[in-house]
Amino acid sequence: MSPQSPVIVGIGRTRFTRTSAASEHALAVQAITAALRDAGLPASRIDGVVRFDRDAVWEYDLPGVCGMRTLTFYNAVPFQPGSAPALVRMAAMAIETGLAEVVVGYHARNAAERAAIAPARVPGAEQFQLPFGVTARVHEAALLLRRHLRRVDDA
Repeated sequence: MSPQSPVIVGIGRTRFTRTSAASEHALAVQAITAALRDAGLPASRIDGVVRFDRDAVWEYDLPGVCGMRTLTFYNAVPFQPGSAPALVRMAAMAIETGLAEVVVGYHARNAAERAAIAPARVPGAEQFQLPFGVTARVHEAALLLRRHLRRVDDA
């Protein structure tokens, strides 16, 4: 593979709902399929995947389902407020350095599905958040804001 200048050629999303029967895996596949349709590319062109480290759908879950070829690049970036640009930059870096030609990035979360998961089966910090209803990014951002405001008031 030769290095190229990266461009974003397709964007896909799923329906936004408060509750959904779709699994996070199904949501990831729907979003990737919509992005490929928007870009006019077949899934067989994808050779790179970038994702957030807290997504339940890992890169090795996708090739067989989406029809991707063997991945030559995959990586994850930390999932936190403001990390979406890092995901895009990671994809661009893979293309610029010649590690991949077509990279797809995705984020798939279903708060309804996560709330039903026993906290002991959830990795990382989420096992301490789910029992208290912290299931979405907005909940985490609200807690961080509350802490910031408390520290400002105490100063």
